[in-house]
Amino acid sequence: MKYIKKFEMNENKPEVGDYVICTYIDDSDDSRDYVNKFTSSHVGKIIEILIDIDYPYKVEYSNNNIMIFSDSEILYYSKDKEELELILNTKKFNI
Repeated sequence: MKYIKKFEMNENKPEVGDYVICTYIDDSDDSRDYVNKFTSSHVGKIIEILIDIDYPYKVEYSNNNIMIFSDSEILYYSKDKEELELILNTKKFNI
């Protein structure tokens, strides 16, 4: 009899190359509001996933800024950048 692997540990998480919209949660930084506005209104791309740390996702934005995020800070992710741009436009125009 063959062993069938169960997918109970399969968590649907972003992967390298996925596009993301994030929020910035950090109470110690005075520029938090500016950074949060930027990250929640721009699409970034995951360039690296680090293992066993609190902030595993390295995200690069179009202006070549690289930021790190945790699972809880990622609002939306997709392999298709246009899907996320549609979400941003929907928020922007209150549709």
